[in-house]
Amino acid sequence: MSESDQRILFVFSSCNLEINLHLVVVVVVVVVVVVVVVVVVMVVLVVIVVVIVIVEFVVVVVVVVVVVVVVVVVVVVVVVVEVVVVLSSNSCSSRDIVSKFRYSWLIDDFPHIQILMPTNVDIFYELVFRASELQSFMIIYKLHERSVFFSVLTL
Repeated sequence: MSESDQRILFVFSSCNLEINLHLVVVVVVVVVVVVVVVVVVMVVLVVIVVVIVIVEFVVVVVVVVVVVVVVVVVVVVVVVVEVVVVLSSNSCSSRDIVSKFRYSWLIDDFPHIQILMPTNVDIFYELVFRASELQSFMIIYKLHERSVFFSVLTL
């Protein structure tokens, strides 16, 4: 590779990265909330049973039903939140990527770099088109599944 195309555009779909970080935060928060809710509900139920003192079959059935309902509700909420987050991860547009890669030039140390592109191939081709609008020319070396090696030759 010639010395003139050593400048590398480091585009790793930073909007997807932000979404992934958001997903991690959401999952951690949801797990913590679920644990806290389950512990609180169990403590409240134990207190109620102890206060009643009369351990009858009806009380045990009510306690079991309440615990099962709470666990089911919590699981449904967790699943819904995760589905919403995963669906929102598809909202990454080429405009988001292009706005990031305007400021993503690296120093001339690396001849190529591996990047993760969005699953939507149209976004990648639109990114190439937008790069030409920004007076850069993209040389694609290797396209393999979701990774691509490329270098950018500045005009």
